[in-house]
Amino acid sequence: MDTSNGDDRVLAGIEQRLADDDPDLAARLAALNRRLEEAQPHTSPRRQFVAVLCAVLITAVVVLASLAKVELEDNNRPPPAPSSPAVPIPANPGPPGAP
Repeated sequence: MDTSNGDDRVLAGIEQRLADDDPDLAARLAALNRRLEEAQPHTSPRRQFVAVLCAVLITAVVVLASLAKVELEDNNRPPPAPSSPAVPIPANPGPPGAP
């Protein structure tokens, strides 16, 4: 977290008074801060960019594979049966005027 110079001086004063009042607590907090700083990986902007790029590429591959699968399933499906016409057509029409 970024702080201004005035805030830094205020925080340094509070830290100094805490160390004067309770040196044991100040030592434990300082040790905890060191452990937290060591536990957090310091990633460079380049490493973050590469991680985001990999995530985007993996997402794109998954989306394209899903679309290809849907398209292949549609191509393998048999065509729908023709619907029956509204007016029935006779199977063997005779000459006009014949019963």
